[in-house]
Amino acid sequence: MTNFKNNDRFIVSTLRCVPLQIAQTGTITTLKQAVTGVGTNFSNTNLFQVDDWIWNGGYELRRIIEIRSDTLMMIEEGFTVELAGSAFSTVKASRMSSISYMNPSGTTVAVSGIDGMDVQPGESGTWTKSSRTHSSSQRDFIDPVVVDGSTAGAPLTILTVK
Repeated sequence: MTNFKNNDRFIVSTLRCVPLQIAQTGTITTLKQAVTGVGTNFSNTNLFQVDDWIWNGGYELRRIIEIRSDTLMMIEEGFTVELAGSAFSTVKASRMSSISYMNPSGTTVAVSGIDGMDVQPGESGTWTKSSRTHSSSQRDFIDPVVVDGSTAGAPLTILTVK
């Protein structure tokens, strides 16, 4: 008998992260790789850990590589557009070994379907650690992805394996 206790399967019909993002209080400002945060109960040392991810609410995720103080941390690379007093979400360090996707509909999911990639009708695929992780020799799990299933009539099916 197959054991599915380490699998998650869900339909994505919005813009979100896999694994799921967590909206944070306060705001952040970035300057290249430096991230400063402010707000009520905002504390880098209590909210984040190295290898967690910051999501800008669009199509970019950045990995936290160093926490220097309660208000300053460093990310692996800067965002394409600097953030200034921006709301943000975090994604906890992944414990997944693979992420699979499928577009079961007859509608092409618009650009940015998954990390800026079109997902054609009937298309499916799987990312594993070796094909998805930026520095696979240093970490054991797959990096998170941004999934946009918000195109009308074209939700995406996602399966994760831990």
